[in-house]
Amino acid sequence: NISVGYIYDYKFENLKKKSLELRNKIQQNGAKKIISFFDQGAVSNYKYSPGYYQTRESYKFILEKLLNYEWLGLIIKPKKPSLLKKTLGPVYDLLTRAIQSNRCHVYLNSDEILDKNFDNPPCEAAMASDLAIHNCLVAGTAGIEAALTNTDTLYFDYYGFNESLFYNCKNKIVFNNWDILWDHVINVFNNKNLNYFNQWNTLLNQIDPFSDGKAMERIENFSKNLLDLCSNNDDKNSIIENAVKKYKYEWGSDKILSNF
Repeated sequence: NISVGYIYDYKFENLKKKSLELRNKIQQNGAKKIISFFDQGAVSNYKYSPGYYQTRESYKFILEKLLNYEWLGLIIKPKKPSLLKKTLGPVYDLLTRAIQSNRCHVYLNSDEILDKNFDNPPCEAAMASDLAIHNCLVAGTAGIEAALTNTDTLYFDYYGFNESLFYNCKNKIVFNNWDILWDHVINVFNNKNLNYFNQWNTLLNQIDPFSDGKAMERIENFSKNLLDLCSNNDDKNSIIENAVKKYKYEWGSDKILSNF
């Protein structure tokens, strides 16, 4: 197991201009602070996956905040945009009102087959925001990507997933109560929590010790080394071992999580 970094980090630099344009557009309509919101999708059978209730509750909460506070802007990236109207049910009217405020941008385009949006990664929304919220800790990749862009990021956890390393920061990064989470948001916006992102830095160092936008380069180089070593006609284990040794020399032995 070899640590290479977050494999989509090359997108961050490429999307900065697009994110800034989105941020400026929302600010021109009166927003002073912008939150990006990521949902984890939902199914009608909530026994095995997040259900409609949890998704509707989280959308209702964040949309009502937008409608109540004229200084707030909101960027929403749904897990499956084409299913959002069905998922939200009666809450969809709130979303319509939020969009009409011109302070809410929703990514509604989606893949024809998978119902997901692959054109606008979470980093695009996060870099246009002052703070990001992901409403599911159990599958929290969007939140991780947001945090890796140096955007303050919070998780809401419906399921008590206290095995997660993020629970070391309960009520600082992970929340089980929307009102407590919102109080924290206001504190961050008012600069009352100046050490907040230091907690994220410790976590991110465990997740991605590089944070340099070059994860894909490391994958490509390691793969090339494997192919080059194959020309020596060595056995498979020797080829892998030598490629790992070279990677360890370049990036440090701490980047090898398991080796020979």
